[in-house]
Amino acid sequence: EAGKEAKVFNGVTAISGDGSRVYFVAQGVLTDEASPTGATPQTNKPNLYMWDEESGATAFLGKLVAADAIKSNVRGIGLWGGQGTWRNNAYPVPVTGAGSGRILPFLSKAELTAADADGEHLDVYRYQAGPDTPTLTCISCRPGGPDSEPLDVDIHSQTGPGRTDFAEERRWVSEDGETVGFLTPEGLVPGDVNEADDFYLWHEGELVRVPGKPFATGDSDGPFLSHDGSVVAFTTSSALLPQDGDTVADVYVARVGGGYPNPAVSDPCEVGRNCQPSESPPATPNPASSTFNGPGNVTPKSQACPPKKRKVRRKGKVRCVPKHPRKSASKEHKRARHANADRRNTK
Repeated sequence: EAGKEAKVFNGVTAISGDGSRVYFVAQGVLTDEASPTGATPQTNKPNLYMWDEESGATAFLGKLVAADAIKSNVRGIGLWGGQGTWRNNAYPVPVTGAGSGRILPFLSKAELTAADADGEHLDVYRYQAGPDTPTLTCISCRPGGPDSEPLDVDIHSQTGPGRTDFAEERRWVSEDGETVGFLTPEGLVPGDVNEADDFYLWHEGELVRVPGKPFATGDSDGPFLSHDGSVVAFTTSSALLPQDGDTVADVYVARVGGGYPNPAVSDPCEVGRNCQPSESPPATPNPASSTFNGPGNVTPKSQACPPKKRKVRRKGKVRCVPKHPRKSASKEHKRARHANADRRNTK
């Protein structure tokens, strides 16, 4: 309004693809209209506004908090401070085609709705402008309010360089604004009691948890959405399919409302290889004979030595060796001598 200072904060929060809607933060009271939740702007407070080219009017979305500003010592996220469209915690859609930016999912630590009572913890909101009555919804708020210590949500996206096709990279909001993906340790659905980071999807008003655990706290990728929001990609160390036989990080792709069929397990017995069905292995055969001494059998050590050989023990081992020739000759000599003696006695 002429004669009044808007006190706009540095940096536009977001601007639509066609430039027809601009989201920004200012300290001045720029409208008497209340927000979709009934709140009114306050002087010297960070008020989030939207300017609409078609109507020429400025709408008030809600009062933010100082923690929503981008700080140099924090990973470059926030709602004002110079990062610019696609690099702030806001994503105006649709982007392509007409690109009116009628829907704005964004992250804020302010308590902008009655469902959000977590004391300035980061949450995901979704603003939808006219032509119908504007709406503001807390996507990441636990139904019925928190029943445990509230925790922040996060989005792992918008870390690349800003360029014309950047809206298609690491997308966390579908083009129609009906699907939003984020990461949070807060248990938002029954059964999530691990107090660890989990992937979540808000799809057409329903909040669901994506299976699988992020592979490293604070260093996860996803969930990222396709243009129409029907496909979500994420990285997890969980083995979610039979063919994933390890616990290292893998990239998974899932369909919203229906998955992909598991690949058929290949038969190791391929056609044409004359494979036979497996049977039980044969029984262990009886040990070879250790007593029979015949052709083809080795003479056991316990058997007596053959003729003209004798047993000797050398170095602890018993062996059959030829009999000593001198001993044999000596016996023959003794026989001859005794025979001669007998003949003499006979005479």
